[in-house]
Amino acid sequence: DNAAELTAKGAELELFAALTDDLKITAGLAYLDSTYDKFEGASDPEFGTVDASGNKNPVSPDWSFNFSVDYERQLSSSGVLIANLDYVYKDEYFSNLNLTNHPFGVTDAMGLLGGRIGYRSHSEQWGVYLWGKNLTDADKVIRRFVLGRGGNKEQYIQPRTYGLTVNYQF
Repeated sequence: DNAAELTAKGAELELFAALTDDLKITAGLAYLDSTYDKFEGASDPEFGTVDASGNKNPVSPDWSFNFSVDYERQLSSSGVLIANLDYVYKDEYFSNLNLTNHPFGVTDAMGLLGGRIGYRSHSEQWGVYLWGKNLTDADKVIRRFVLGRGGNKEQYIQPRTYGLTVNYQF
């Protein structure tokens, strides 16, 4: 399906601060109002062919926010310590395929915390990093589907996840 007309209005604010040579902070705030002006003949899993004109565009939260702290410290002539902590927030939004803006298809607002710490060689030829996603172990629905005939489906975010990445460039 392809919408005939869509109006998206919004604003973004991004801030970057280098507090020291080693420590940097980045933050962003965004507002988005995205609505179908004309979308006749839209395919909806629950209701078949619908007129989605006037409805909000799915997967378009009104508000979103991000914040990150990055630290890089020269340890010796051979390498650099790298650390990062980031937080991302999204306001509630309609899940994809929810062109009718059905209430079940609303994905709740959520914030996620992630981070990484590691070592990178001075030549940048190799590095090793310990990372984590969803560090607060949030148990949130990230997508809701209205499938028709009462068959609704939810997809949850991955639980707290850790990993180790080792890279080598040759």
